[in-house]
Amino acid sequence: MKPSLLSRGAPRDDGPAPDEFALERDLHLEPLFRAMSGQDKFLSEACKRVLLRTETDLEAIRYRQQVLKDALRHPEIVDRLYALASEVSSKSAEYRAKMKPNFARTIPVRERLRVAVELLPALLDSLEELRDAGARHAESLSSEGFLDFFERLQNNYPDAFFREARDHLARLRQVERRGGVKIGASVGDGFHGTDVVLRSLDARPTAALRDRLLKGYGLFKAEHSLRDMEESALGNVLHILKRFIDDALGDFDSLRYESGFYVGCVQLHRELTVRGCPVSFPTAYSADERVLVFHDLYDPGLALRLPHRPIGNDLTGESACLFIVTGANQGGKSTFLRSIGLAQLMMQCGMFVPASRFEANVCDRIVTYFAGSESQSAGGTLEEELRGLNRLVERSTPHSLLLMNEPFAAIAERDGATVGRHWLAACCELQLKVVLVSHNFELANWAFEELTPQALFLSPVRNDDGRRTYRMTRCQPVRSSFGEDLFRSLIENAN
Repeated sequence: MKPSLLSRGAPRDDGPAPDEFALERDLHLEPLFRAMSGQDKFLSEACKRVLLRTETDLEAIRYRQQVLKDALRHPEIVDRLYALASEVSSKSAEYRAKMKPNFARTIPVRERLRVAVELLPALLDSLEELRDAGARHAESLSSEGFLDFFERLQNNYPDAFFREARDHLARLRQVERRGGVKIGASVGDGFHGTDVVLRSLDARPTAALRDRLLKGYGLFKAEHSLRDMEESALGNVLHILKRFIDDALGDFDSLRYESGFYVGCVQLHRELTVRGCPVSFPTAYSADERVLVFHDLYDPGLALRLPHRPIGNDLTGESACLFIVTGANQGGKSTFLRSIGLAQLMMQCGMFVPASRFEANVCDRIVTYFAGSESQSAGGTLEEELRGLNRLVERSTPHSLLLMNEPFAAIAERDGATVGRHWLAACCELQLKVVLVSHNFELANWAFEELTPQALFLSPVRNDDGRRTYRMTRCQPVRSSFGEDLFRSLIENAN
């Protein structure tokens, strides 16, 4: 009953993303995780785990998009799936604790059987509700993920299964009430039982049989052997029951994780659309292509913090691999850089994106290099910058996306331009996709003269009165200057 809501087979799990901490910090992901999960810690971890693992399989991305579209049309379905799986997780806490291998050996079989029998009704009821939910909603769903999941539930858990399972459950409960089982066994050396077979769960030894067993052998030895035989017989029952319960719990754990991701997506979608922010499902291209096209792209984390809709940006860069953003500070360049990284992450986990249109090639890794972040050394020397670039190279592949915010800012402009020219030339030669925000005019101007048309250049627009619009436009690199801002500020204060 694997849910398979994230992919047709078992979802890929490569462990923690290699740049997980840097991505969270540099792209300001915390507001997104809060919007997706609220106060639910498990939901937050599930969303984080899916979002930070870049899926490169185009079919898997489209598969998730279809499931998410169903979830957005019918949020009550994923809400109920997640609630059911969470309820099972809560009810199974005692079972999981007492079945841990190191701990279980210290607990009698009868006690472990009791815990398993107490959990079984909740599992059966939840499985039946899952199956019935699929039957109710099948006609309104269209995604392969949901339809296949509910069809497998119908096939694997017919009514006959639940009748038979509940009949066995009633017999298992008799063991607790009557305290005895009927066992068949041969008597071996030293009065030890061999070839133990469970005959019935609803009987106990008669007094006459007990007297015969005890006669001539001593109370301790007989009681000890009978307990051994009972432990052996009930152990076989427990083994069968435990296998079913463990499989079911594993499936419910997967369902909780996978449905939790879609619950988080629905909640984030609701938070953005209620603010009037556009969202859309993107078009993903293969990693060998170089595509970056979007309309009305914005930073969703900023949208969740602002009382109004943030400014969106447009770009058409079908074949460019290098995007250089220049201009004075406080123009929205870093926010623009983050919005591209966030949209790429969201696209590659099968989500909608914060834009009315978004098209891009997939990448195997998103690598960030933000000046002033904890990941970069604060030494401010050419040697430290070179070390930082070396770490960047070690983390990157030819199919990576590099997001660079003010590299070389801590060293002299000429030194930064010298290093940057070699770096950018190598990136273009490898067709490595790079989005670079920089105040280094010498470097940007060289790239404009030498790397066009592989490079595309943008700068924030200002109104005639100097006020910022936070919109990027394609233009020749511009010098970064704060003199005009300072002069205007002084004049306004004087007046």
